[in-house]
Formats: sequence, structure tokens, C-alpha cells
Amino acid sequence: MSSASAWWQQLRQEWLIPEVAAARCVHTQCEIAECVRCVDICPQDAWILQDDSLSIQTDVCDGCGLCGAACTEAALDTPMQASCHKLEGRSTLLFACEANAKGHHGAGVVPCLHALSSRRLMSYYQQGFQQIISCRGVCEQCPRYTGKDLFRERLHELNQLLVSRQAAVLRHATVGAARWWHYRQNLPKVNVSPSFTQSSVTPVDFTQSEPTVEERRGFLGVAVKLTASTAFQVQQALDIASEDQNKPVTPWAAQLPQADASVLWPFVPVLDEERCNACDACVRLCPHDALTLDTVEALEGMNVSSLAYCIHPELCTGCELCVDSCDVQAVSLHKLQTQVQKVLPLYQARCKACGTDFHYPAQDGVQPVYCRICAKTNHHRNLFQVLS
Repeated sequence: MSSASAWWQQLRQEWLIPEVAAARCVHTQCEIAECVRCVDICPQDAWILQDDSLSIQTDVCDGCGLCGAACTEAALDTPMQASCHKLEGRSTLLFACEANAKGHHGAGVVPCLHALSSRRLMSYYQQGFQQIISCRGVCEQCPRYTGKDLFRERLHELNQLLVSRQAAVLRHATVGAARWWHYRQNLPKVNVSPSFTQSSVTPVDFTQSEPTVEERRGFLGVAVKLTASTAFQVQQALDIASEDQNKPVTPWAAQLPQADASVLWPFVPVLDEERCNACDACVRLCPHDALTLDTVEALEGMNVSSLAYCIHPELCTGCELCVDSCDVQAVSLHKLQTQVQKVLPLYQARCKACGTDFHYPAQDGVQPVYCRICAKTNHHRNLFQVLS
């Protein structure tokens, strides 16, 4: 193999490595985060989670994209591009698993159907797409198979959310390879907004065996940023993440059609008022303000307290930072449920020992006289508390 061909094959392999937006990862936001979704889902065991870093073995990763779909914060992403067409008057998405593509590449061919995340499906739905035509092999015989039909599960969950809002569902049908390729070649195409795609990386067509000189120069800026082992702690130095990727991702639940309070939500945080000690850790760590501390004036029908924890399920991504950060296990996350608890009222008091103003949830009418710090320590000592 010539040096140019070897270079092209190496670049092609490295381009399949998931794009990383380190600032979004929950492990960069909280040291005690317990998320291991990317590690658990990877069929090649390419991800390595250590105490001080999360890294990927690029020589092991096969670019399946399953980790990106499992990440609630869109911190990982493998470029994918649907083939968008009109079929029987409906805007239609064509997706084919590369294992069943028989060497074909381009729009619609994805590493794995199970790498299509709920966020990506919701984005297509918001763009007006009404159905998906897929072509797949036998998943159970694929080395990437995780034991679950994740694509159908996510599509079913999305349609449950839509049905609860009395909105049209996203239809799906599976066809054979011959019909799928016929659709892609002959159906009228549908234009998609340039700002629509989730990834900031433009998918590359690898149908050529080797790039031209001009193409090599164009890829050079990317090639020099790819390393044999990519770690989160050096991500900013590599400058792979764009400015937008350093910002928290927009919760995809917020894109669902508007509806009343009886609808289902992907994730619903619930606060246990009997366990909660009002430490505010969940509020401070939530990257999307799904849990907030608001004044009573901002709440309808609330006149018992000047403060309350407010729950916004439309902003919850299911990252579970609130659950991981609660040392009294007062926070739980419920999937595909309606919102029953909207607020947790809080009362205010002044600590008898240290004089600090604090708030606490109502617990059978008991009014504490000490703040949560003094209640756990010897409050007769002169110095025991460090205030943030």
C-alpha cells in the first residue's frame, strides 16, 4: 500500500471516532457523577473511565456511534446524515445500516440504526418529517448488538410522548435493500436546513479509495487534531469542540409540542420532602435548570413560603446529576411519566447557633432551629463551618 493510501485509510478510521464536547460531559461538571453510559454501551470496550479522565482507544473504536446516542448531554457525536425524500406526500427519512449497505456510502447510510438518538429523532420530527424507512441486517448476529432494539425503543418512546399530546406520530417501516436503494435513487429529495444537523462535523464521503491532493490539504486541519488516544482533559488543547459545544445542549423534551399538565415527559425529577434537607446541590448542579429555586412571587397559588424548589420536566435530559449529588437520596428520576409534583415549598428561618439564614422543606409541621450544618455538628463550638 502506498504512503498516500495508508494515510487515507488511517484518516478514514480516525474520522469515525466520536466527536467529543468535553464541557458537556457530566464528569466535567461534578466529580461524583456516576454516569457510565458510554462505557457500558460500547461493544468494543473502547471507552476507559478513570478517576481523572475519560478516554477512548481510537485503535479499538469502530465508529458505531452507540455512545453518542446513549449520552444524555450530546457530549459525544458521530456524524450521520439522513437521506431525505418525499414518499406518498410525506416527508420521509431513509436510513440504512452500513452492515446491510453492501459497500454503498453516502446519505442515509449510518454505522448502526441504534445510534440514532431520541434527540436526533425529535429534531427530524420538528423539521416536519413524518416517517422513517429503514433497511437493516439481522441485529442479533451483529457484534455491535447490545441485546436491545434501541432504535425501536426510542421511536416507541417518542411516539408515546407525541400521542399523549394528541400529535401525529413518527411512522416507521422496514424494507429490503433493493427497495431501499430504489427509494434513495428515485424519490424526490427534501431540503434540510443547514443548521439542522446535530453534529458540527460535515460527513465525509469515503466512496473514493484515495483523496485528491486538494482534498488531502482540506483535511489536514482535522488530521493534525486526531491522536492515538483522546482524553477529556486535553480536549480544549486539541480544540476539537466548537464554541457551541462548550455550552449545555438544549433539552430535546423542550421541542415537544406544547400541551397541558397531563402529558408524558421523557424524564420527571421528583423530590422527597421527608428526606430533603434543602442543601441546594441539585439546583446548583443541574446544567439545564430543570430544578430551580424560585421566589413565591413567581409561582401561582403559592402563599405559604417565599421560596420553593420548582420542577421543569421539559428541561430535564435525564443526566442524573441531581440524583448523584444528593447525599440523602431525596431526588429520584422517573421515566415516561406525567408531572405530579411541580414545586416543593420551602420555609425560611435563622439558625440559632450560627445566625445563618437557611430554608427547609415542611416536614410534619416541625420547625428546625438549626441549619443543616449545625444540626450535624457540635454547634457550641466557635468555628466549624465554611460557607461557600
